[in-house]
Amino acid sequence: MLRVIFILVILFSGTACISAQERQDLLNEDDRKFIDSLFQGFTGEVPGATVMISRGKDLLFCQGYGLANLDTQRAANCDTAYRVGSVSKQFTAMAILKLVDEGLLDLSDSIVDVLPGFPESRRKVTVFHLLTHQSGLPGYDPLTVDAEDMSITDADVVRYLQSINTSYFLPGTEYRYSNSAYATLAEIVATRASMSFSAFMQKEVFAPSKMSSTTLYADSAGSDVRALGYAFVEGEFVLDDQSPASAIQGDGSIYTTARDYYRWHIALIEDLLVASELQEEAYRPQKGTGGRYGFGWSLPERPPLNFVQHGGATAGFLSYTARIPESKITVAIFTNRGWGEAGSTVDLAVRAEALLSIASNGDHPMPPKESF
Repeated sequence: MLRVIFILVILFSGTACISAQERQDLLNEDDRKFIDSLFQGFTGEVPGATVMISRGKDLLFCQGYGLANLDTQRAANCDTAYRVGSVSKQFTAMAILKLVDEGLLDLSDSIVDVLPGFPESRRKVTVFHLLTHQSGLPGYDPLTVDAEDMSITDADVVRYLQSINTSYFLPGTEYRYSNSAYATLAEIVATRASMSFSAFMQKEVFAPSKMSSTTLYADSAGSDVRALGYAFVEGEFVLDDQSPASAIQGDGSIYTTARDYYRWHIALIEDLLVASELQEEAYRPQKGTGGRYGFGWSLPERPPLNFVQHGGATAGFLSYTARIPESKITVAIFTNRGWGEAGSTVDLAVRAEALLSIASNGDHPMPPKESF
């Protein structure tokens, strides 16, 4: 009898812990039905989606729709790992800010001094320029033309950039979104931290945030829990899980789950990773970006202007995340279907704003019905 009581105490203690940290019973039935209607197209035996809404320490909503794997008919859920593409940039930016916070790096440092091998002609390119897409560095697309899947690394990108002298523009004079810049940032992290970018992210970002199911690209990425990516081609969904750029880590290789992204939200609102003043800079429009970018976060080009966002698109995956920092609200939409009939990141952006409206009890305006 005592043993049964002991077991029950353990079980109920665990349940209480989960409900205190990850409650999902705080939305009314009308809100839940509305959210279900937004993702009706992701239900059934098709590539799916997982949706997460959090406010403060509460996990307001977490729901999977459709399938993570069409062959095995495995359903998508809150613990399905999706490749989130450029949503990864907010994590790469955090790694850089951690080095800054620890005095190992300065945003004004030149890439010539941080990464030996860059020609002197790149001296005016700074870490700040890389973070805010103002470096002028060329894209790495030429590397992918004849590459085999998953064969290009961040180090390959840096070597390519070091071998050419061309630029889109002089650093700091224009804003142009750059995957090359964030691949370079990954190599800067590895150099200044004296460990691989992957190791640094696990030790200094994911572990402190309790993101136990989040990884960078690896051959052994948990295929039993992660979603496979799909594209819609000639009327049917076909496997489109990787690309030649899949192993480039700094710009878009993270696999994460909705539940882990909730934990990321907690790490951000509790300032677990860097000083609050430095973290807040990530959400502010930085000089030279025309008000469009912070550090790893995009800013809206129209009212309301109180939220930040970032989408991701890679192979057969689309994702979208948004935050209202002042209200401590975060939403995330992860899908395992790429461009095409499934829609686009624009479609996900509208849905994300609808989720922000629900989480803020209408303080964030609901997009017009015709936009869904």
